[in-house]
Amino acid sequence: MASLSERRWPLSPLVEVQLHDDRLEAWNGASLERRILLSEVMEVRLSVEPAGPQTRVVCRVRGAQGEIVFSSRRAEKSGWVDNVRDFQRVLVALHKQLSPRAREVSFVEGQSLKLRLALSGAGLAILAAALGFCAYMALGRGNVVLAFAGAPFAVVGAALGWAFRPGRPVPYDPDQLVARFGG
Repeated sequence: MASLSERRWPLSPLVEVQLHDDRLEAWNGASLERRILLSEVMEVRLSVEPAGPQTRVVCRVRGAQGEIVFSSRRAEKSGWVDNVRDFQRVLVALHKQLSPRAREVSFVEGQSLKLRLALSGAGLAILAAALGFCAYMALGRGNVVLAFAGAPFAVVGAALGWAFRPGRPVPYDPDQLVARFGG
């Protein structure tokens, strides 16, 4: 069995993620929050998320009973704590145990489509608001100088919309992950 302690955000409870031979479990103290049988895992998604001023690698395991999330950094009241050794141990063991089902399980990296749509939409909304401001100032008020004040916001909105544009999930090879981090 491999396990790690996980706290997604500083105010959330500490969760113990345990990988057994046939299941992945998330425990909140003495109560079981979620159990996913390894035979029912549908997707393993790796992504990078902010962790204070730094970033962390997040693994989302989705099955019929929901999703269990664990990451390489744990939030504490004093800041972010490195959780890489335990994360790597659980991640590699999970991939090894799922290797017989590698054709049935989707191994992907990157953010989910829902998050990408939300962030891309936010970027496009910022872009539209900035362009509307520029047009109003230039055409409605005749103040071209003030119209240029909206240009940086238009650039930020366009960049956000482009960076998180919806796309196909990027698959990765679980055997390569085990080979690279398993030894």
